[in-house]
Amino acid sequence: VTGSGDSNTIEYLGIKVDGHVAGQDNYAAGVETYSARTNVHHVFIENNGDTSDTSYSPRGIHADHRTTAGFTFNDNIILGSHLGISLTFVGLSTAAPAKSKIYNNYIQHHRIPGTKAPYGIQLAKTRNVDIYNNQIVTDNGRGIMCDGFGQNVERGTDKNNIYNNRIDVEYRESATSGAYVENNLYGIRDRYSSGENHFHNNTIMVNNGINKSGTISTGVFIGSDGQDAKMIDLEVKDNVIIADHVNGTASALYYGYSDQLTVTGNTYIADAFSDEEYNFGRSGGTSIIPQFTETNNNRISASNYTPAKVTGLALRKFFSNYVLTWDDNAEAQTLEYVVYRDGSPLDISTRGGTFYIDTVSGTHSYTVAAKNLNGNIGAQSNAV
Repeated sequence: VTGSGDSNTIEYLGIKVDGHVAGQDNYAAGVETYSARTNVHHVFIENNGDTSDTSYSPRGIHADHRTTAGFTFNDNIILGSHLGISLTFVGLSTAAPAKSKIYNNYIQHHRIPGTKAPYGIQLAKTRNVDIYNNQIVTDNGRGIMCDGFGQNVERGTDKNNIYNNRIDVEYRESATSGAYVENNLYGIRDRYSSGENHFHNNTIMVNNGINKSGTISTGVFIGSDGQDAKMIDLEVKDNVIIADHVNGTASALYYGYSDQLTVTGNTYIADAFSDEEYNFGRSGGTSIIPQFTETNNNRISASNYTPAKVTGLALRKFFSNYVLTWDDNAEAQTLEYVVYRDGSPLDISTRGGTFYIDTVSGTHSYTVAAKNLNGNIGAQSNAV
């Protein structure tokens, strides 16, 4: 934890947290900082804590500073954690806070049942943050959230840029208890009062595997839960979006109430989802957005080819975890990978990123193979 002071650095550490959080506003994080311009980099965080409350714990990295900002979180590996990286109230009391940056992080997180907001990265009432070149992969959790104050209040989540991220999120376990039993799944969500948030060049894969009628699987969800004209200058541009659901609604883009929204240059994979507009059951389509622009968005079908052999597979060990990383295949529709342990595919969803963290004892051999959108799997990599 860093409290007072300025410009602290936390680097090259292995941190493991196992704790139980009881009560709202109590948190368990690998790194918790209130010091402006703190830099956390090259840290491995494993947080296996749980909670009996509806709080946002446990977290990997958390920052909170109302009067200034300038945090930099980069090149970290975060395992577990209900929230991988979260910023709350950062720069809120300053019209033009110092820019914060979150980049080059690997986040493999998971939801704590009954607890709010299971996101890889969350901005809550936070201004002027760039989030880029991160990879978020989960079998039970969501991607990135920009969360404002609520309806009909002053904007509080503004001037954030989210770009060049790889997001592969899924639900495999149905929510059955606690205060939040829904299984709605989001790759990126921007809600409540916000402005000038731009989402560019992200690759987003969403697959809701819960067979529960009425749940949602959405690549990008933009809009407030109610009439709110304070959501301005929002842009969804040049993203690749794939969304699927075994039962219920699946959509690439889901529009709620906002004032200004531009959707342009996005690519939707047509075989796996519907990109119809759903507005909380309201009629009128995008008429609930007074200034709405939609141009140059493309639907494509999957191509039939055999992906190339994966290269660059490497392994590092932290605590009881093997961290696998590999090179991204060059083919445009090779977006997922199958991980093999001792010759057999692991019982995990295919990876939409280029890493996997395996928690296991003993000595094992690993390979990885690329999988394209048509379902074809290429040759396995050399073993590590």
